[in-house]
Amino acid sequence: MILLLLCGGALGAEPTAEELIAEFRSIRIPWGLSEEEADRVVRERCGRQCELALDLSRRFPEHEAVPELMLARWTMLLTVFDDPKRAFEETAAAPERLAAEAALAAAYATLEAPEAPSEEKLKRLRAAAGAAKSKRHREFAAFLMAAFARDHVASPAKQREICEKVVEEYGRAAALDAREVLAALERVGKALEIPEGRVLFEGERPEAEYVIVHCFSAFDGRIRKDLRELRAGLARLPAGRARVEGVLLYDDEMQLERARKLEQECGFAWPVRVAPEDGPDGWWSRLAFGRASFVLLDREQKVVALAGRPGPLLEALARVRERPAEAAAD
Repeated sequence: MILLLLCGGALGAEPTAEELIAEFRSIRIPWGLSEEEADRVVRERCGRQCELALDLSRRFPEHEAVPELMLARWTMLLTVFDDPKRAFEETAAAPERLAAEAALAAAYATLEAPEAPSEEKLKRLRAAAGAAKSKRHREFAAFLMAAFARDHVASPAKQREICEKVVEEYGRAAALDAREVLAALERVGKALEIPEGRVLFEGERPEAEYVIVHCFSAFDGRIRKDLRELRAGLARLPAGRARVEGVLLYDDEMQLERARKLEQECGFAWPVRVAPEDGPDGWWSRLAFGRASFVLLDREQKVVALAGRPGPLLEALARVRERPAEAAAD
């Protein structure tokens, strides 16, 4: 009986903080999975990390690792589980010692909430920037500001202003995303460089004032949302205002196969397919705009604007009046 009680006590022992943290850090996502496997594995393993972070915060609220793990939890609620509502609720109820992490996560949640107006996004971003004290927090704040400029602003001038300020305030090392956006903006106003003897869009194409090019180079949870938003936004534009072209930048046959399945599922095609063997000076470098995967071209195939999501470009095109290129970039 005593032996059974001792064994039962050991088996039912509460986990220590170190055990929870060790399990959290040991979880990895393997490479080379199919799209279906990857989605399931990512959700399972990130879900377990979310549970561990919450468990640590409840059992050991004063532990020094709680802020880091809870920020990771809130980020995964947004990026993996697409649940900004839950992230908002948890950050709003966060204790004072998690104020900086809560402000950063709330700002991120606002960026992921389509109904949130730009003013609310900026308000949350400024609050997060004000709360960012540590190096890790400042890097996160710099990332959020660059994401706002890239994904929620259509004007190249405004994007440049925001990103230059990020580099100035946070330093070059912390402002990697802002520097990536600034590098892409250097191509605004310039025509796409088409390699000699090649044509970007082959065959007959409908006449349109603009072309939105979707340069698809990463498989993530937003792609289906982006395509739905793109299709709905195009339907609201006047006839002849814009058409869409798809460009796939892929690394290997697995990515190519995933793109083919996505084409069948979503009814959208990426007929221009660029592989790495095209070389650093070929198609790849000329069509890659970092994470600004939506590029707006005029009739001369000059870059007018770019964004990480289709919404800002569609809104700009809806406002076009007498001077299309200027209006689309405002």
